Amino acid sequence: MSGKYKKAYPYADDAMNLPVEDVDKATPFYETIMGFNVVSRSAKSPKTVVLARDDIQMAIVENGGDPTQEGCFFEVEDVDRRSTFDNLHSAI
Repeated sequence: MSGKYKKAYPYADDAMNLPVEDVDKATPFYETIMGFNVVSRSAKSPKTVVLARDDIQMAIVENGGDPTQEGCFFEVEDVDRRSTFDNLHSAI
């Protein structure tokens, strides 16, 4: 995957507290499609996975938040748009 990830910008407050319904189901998307690596996992409530890629870290959390209303976007450099969009499209 092309392009260095420089920074994560959360829609609301915290890129280390991004809500998902199921951490175990969400993690493979971030690893396979987005190119992140798992840094740590916590099975304690709230269940959390910390992910890293290049210069950023983010965490997906089963925190009761609405994943359709929260998330983040990434500052990147040298994005290969075709490669990125082909990977995202194949995941849908």
